[in-house]
Amino acid sequence: MSRKALKKSPWSGVYYGNHLGYVIFQLFLQTVGLRITYFFLHFVVLYYYFFRLPKDSFTKQFKENYNQWEKRSRKLSFFYGYKRVYQFGQILVDRLALRVKKDIFSLTHTGVDNLTTLTKSGGILLGSHMGNWEIGLPLIQKYQKTMPSVAMVVITDALQEITKIDKTACIIPIHIEDKNLLITLKTHIESGKVIALHGDRYWKNMRSLEVDFMGKPARFPVGAFITATIFEKPLAFVNVFKRGTFSYELVCSSPKLYQWNRNISREKQLKIWAEEYVQFLEEGVRKFPEQWFNFYDFWKEKDKQS
Repeated sequence: MSRKALKKSPWSGVYYGNHLGYVIFQLFLQTVGLRITYFFLHFVVLYYYFFRLPKDSFTKQFKENYNQWEKRSRKLSFFYGYKRVYQFGQILVDRLALRVKKDIFSLTHTGVDNLTTLTKSGGILLGSHMGNWEIGLPLIQKYQKTMPSVAMVVITDALQEITKIDKTACIIPIHIEDKNLLITLKTHIESGKVIALHGDRYWKNMRSLEVDFMGKPARFPVGAFITATIFEKPLAFVNVFKRGTFSYELVCSSPKLYQWNRNISREKQLKIWAEEYVQFLEEGVRKFPEQWFNFYDFWKEKDKQS
């Protein structure tokens, strides 16, 4: 399989996989079903875990930070690293499985009314690289037949090509490499669509602030909040977590209209807003630590040591 890293990006994460690999797994799903495909996934994950993933994939960093975080009683086990990569593999397989059989997964939800409110007015959904957000919209559409189009900023990779996400009924992809990204976002927001962004990873030239995450400082982008204030549209936080073989859970916060307060500096306001997002993120980490899929030096601890 090929190895691909995004250009013009300050992070050191790596994307693995290619067209052929996803086609093979799709054939498995069509012939033997999801459970047996998961069984064969173990062999692929073992190969990647021991031979392909970089030794500095920072699973150890996350595990140590998690175990020290507020001195929590729940400790991540010795097998956490493997479980995390296997869970990531399941997430990728599930996206293909949904294309093979649209009703294969059930969805429980906390705050789906919040999502409905946002879709009526248009606004911004701020997700993360946790769980399986990409699978959430098709599942939501199963329960909400009137789900409007969502313009989602995505990263070009083989999986997007295979699932043909741009041809589904509710998702319009916007590639992050688009030179006219801001203009494209403006067009969709003004037409009343929902913009789905990730709030846990920043790119070159993105405005970001340092906020405590799991007890240690990390940088988070704040562009989503600035965009929300410019267009005066509400913003909500969202995550979609895998709960079982055939089940997912959607969590969505109440939409909030972010506005500048003249009596408080904008830098301070942005930090307060970013802290609200981080608090939402930490709630998900507490419940599903294996579904944290930022495989790089998230806290930039190597830079601080050098």
